Amino acid sequence: MFPILALMVAIPIAFFAAAALLGKRFSKLLACASTLIILIIALALIASAFVSGTINLSESYTFLPSLSINFSLALDPISLLLVTMSGIVLFAAALAGDVGEVDQKKSAILLLLFQVGATGLFLSGNFLVFFVFWDVTLVASFFFINALGSGNRKTASLKFLIYEIFASSMLLLGIMMLYTSPLHSLGFQALRGPLPSATQLTILIAMMLAFFVNMPVFPLHSWMPDAYTEAPTRGTMLLSGILSKFGGYGALIVLSSLTISKSYALYIASLAAISIFYAAFSMLGQKDIKRALSYASMLEMGIVLLGISSLSAIGLEGAAFAMFAYGMIMALMFLDVGVLFYSFGERDIRVLKGVLIEGRGIAFAFIFGAFAMVGVPLTAVFVGDILVFLGAFSSFGAYSLVPLLSIILLGAYLYFVIDKIFYRAKDHSKPVYVMDRIQGLGLALLVFFILLFGIMPFIVLNAFK
Repeated sequence: MFPILALMVAIPIAFFAAAALLGKRFSKLLACASTLIILIIALALIASAFVSGTINLSESYTFLPSLSINFSLALDPISLLLVTMSGIVLFAAALAGDVGEVDQKKSAILLLLFQVGATGLFLSGNFLVFFVFWDVTLVASFFFINALGSGNRKTASLKFLIYEIFASSMLLLGIMMLYTSPLHSLGFQALRGPLPSATQLTILIAMMLAFFVNMPVFPLHSWMPDAYTEAPTRGTMLLSGILSKFGGYGALIVLSSLTISKSYALYIASLAAISIFYAAFSMLGQKDIKRALSYASMLEMGIVLLGISSLSAIGLEGAAFAMFAYGMIMALMFLDVGVLFYSFGERDIRVLKGVLIEGRGIAFAFIFGAFAMVGVPLTAVFVGDILVFLGAFSSFGAYSLVPLLSIILLGAYLYFVIDKIFYRAKDHSKPVYVMDRIQGLGLALLVFFILLFGIMPFIVLNAFK
């Protein structure tokens, strides 16, 4: 059998090494080439899954035979969704996300390192591989904020690092508890084995704390608004679009596998609802569009956690599809805000006005993104939200629909932003830079996939049969 999964991990590693060795002029080309190749492979696998009705691939390579530890890779419908989403976001970020950046080579190298971690994590077949690629991506994320960020980047990156060290420690604790259990395994499937209740509870608490940091979930979220705001456009696209999905993917694996999860599902759903409303009300008080969108991202990951906590087939499927959709939409919004800031020199809602007059492309992309974020039909977010709330309703009843009110708050805030900065035009803002075609192409790419999988969700959902 051809080692397609190993190849998907090896390609970004090779391009990362090449970008580090070659000069600045090749860095963006290498980043675009690597991300495009992985995206093409992922789309080809989706086509294969659509034709066959399912997909399950696995590869294993001897790593530490004396400890019965292998380097395992696997691909199922959920990981295929997330690999494809990361491919789309990474390619858009490589193509157009470097707007306003000075150090192009460093940015491209960090993007390729992030691609190594993201691709490896979503293709991981056991917790050792998951943990290794988790930490690889955290290194890239830290330097995106610390080295390429703006303003208060040092404080933001330090706060990010402290939280992520805690998350990695908790994840490692959970992995060690699993490995030292009677099952003596690092495989995801070991979570379904006959583990003692105390061991299951320790694994559940430790791992969920790690995943709550990355999603993020209240109250482990305070690193997020600063990190998202201070990171460069490309970095924020990756943090919000992909890194936050690490937590969602891990939570989906753990909660759907441990038998003890059913006893705590209602508590996790309640925490998801609290996190959703906390994010919604925090967003309402923001004046910086980028900071407001960071809370919108937190709100959406709360919806994902609600779907996962339902532990129903439709809820888990919905959570996976919602992560797929949210990854693309948040990348679109942060790319658009990055172009807006570079073009008009402002992100403050109180200052910007009449942007539609001289920034039509920026305005139309933001308006489309706002409609997509609140789940307008024919967008991918609509499909994800419907499945999540159907799953939550089947498990928790009518109370699970209360978080729908947060989407109304989100829509109201986005309407206010659109009216304030795009349409009020008595004395419109003047651009200092005109969006070029490559940035327009990046925005169009994300819009295309959001519509494609919203209009034809069966292309990927067919594999969940």
